[in-house]
This record gives sequence, structure tokens and C-alpha cells, in this order.
Amino acid sequence: MMPTMLALIEPDNDSPRTAVFLHTILSMGFCLIGNVYILVNYLTVVALLTTMFSVAALVYIKWKDIPVSTNAVKFHILWPILNFIINVALLVIPVIVEPVKSGIGLALFLLGVDTLL
Repeated sequence: MMPTMLALIEPDNDSPRTAVFLHTILSMGFCLIGNVYILVNYLTVVALLTTMFSVAALVYIKWKDIPVSTNAVKFHILWPILNFIINVALLVIPVIVEPVKSGIGLALFLLGVDTLL
């Protein structure tokens, strides 16, 4: 479990008030950047990669019959695989059209992976 300071959760009522406030401040700061569309392109690649790896982990868990919580929502394996295929298609288009911006987005993604490890 993450320390409360890093999770940005208020210890009194377990609400993410601090995280929401920080997210709002950062969003307002991003609006002041000259060309927001470049930032959107970077973050699109990051979001698609994050979703792809999460869905790939779910498919792996389902395929290998790894035990999960009894409260977990059960889906047919087709839906995560379909989601993964759509995400791959959505990721290939920006990589072909704008490879430099996609590379920067990939670097941001890998920076986040390095931070988590």
C-alpha cells in the first residue's frame, strides 16, 4: 500500500481531495502552454500504451486462470482482446503519421514505468 502522502489521500476521510486539487492546478497550467495539441498527441500515446498493458495483463490473468478476488467483475475473454486490438489500431495511426511525437510519448511512458519500478 502506498503511503498516504504519495497517494494524495486525505487520511481523515479517505478522499482524494489533494489529488483532485493538484490535478486541477496542473490542468490549468497545461492550458497556458502555447500549443496544447502537441501535449494532447503525447498524452494520447501514453494513455493508449497504459491501457494496452493493463488489458494485456487482464488477458494474461484470464488465460492462465490466475485466482483473483471473489468480488471481481467477470467478462468473457473476447472483450479484453477486442479492446486490445482496437487500442493497437489507435496507436499505430499516430506512430505512422507523427513518429517523432509518438516517440516522445513513448519516452514519457517509459519514464513513468521507470518511476513505478
